Amino acid sequence: IHSLDKTYVFHSYDELVTFKQRLTEEQHAILTFIGIHTSVRFNHLLYLFKDKFSRKRINDALQGLLYYRLIEKWQVEIFDMEILEEAYTLSDNGFKLLKYWQGNMFYFAPERLDNHGKYVHLRYWHDIDLLCHLRYAPSFMGHIMHPSISKGVSTPPLSFVVSGGENRKFNFVVYSTLLSDIKDRLKRIIARWKAFVESGKDVIMQDLGN
Repeated sequence: IHSLDKTYVFHSYDELVTFKQRLTEEQHAILTFIGIHTSVRFNHLLYLFKDKFSRKRINDALQGLLYYRLIEKWQVEIFDMEILEEAYTLSDNGFKLLKYWQGNMFYFAPERLDNHGKYVHLRYWHDIDLLCHLRYAPSFMGHIMHPSISKGVSTPPLSFVVSGGENRKFNFVVYSTLLSDIKDRLKRIIARWKAFVESGKDVIMQDLGN
């Protein structure tokens, strides 16, 4: 949802994918961030881009991306509490543009959101909330969304790496859980990891470019 009086209409696929050249630095950075992290709140952008873009520049970039229909604005219900939070996701056009230029990276296709339950946005917000806590810590080295991971374990939505001292790195995987989750889901995830670790196999995690 958004209240813009007018929006831009792309008349061909070629016009859409070449439009990347017309995006501002802020628009391209924020479009890519939203694409990688699936569902993003304004406060997430403010915090994670605080050293790079001002509030006004972030807001202007979002308004531009909405005008060009490269992102969608949502009103998300929070656990049936009649509280609505705004969030941004890729539009179909935004997804096509990013996949054309950065096809090696994983972007969540917009039409798939409805297949992942009522609270799919909240799961990604939890991941980004954690990222906000970690981002500026001295030991934080980086993160990957939707990493390509060894077969036999559930693919995590988020993994991150921290420094553990001289020549030591620790990798973590994150599975967000909600109060509405069926407990068996978490049990299955843990059971798969337990069996995988006890088998003595090495975890192979590949960066998809995030």
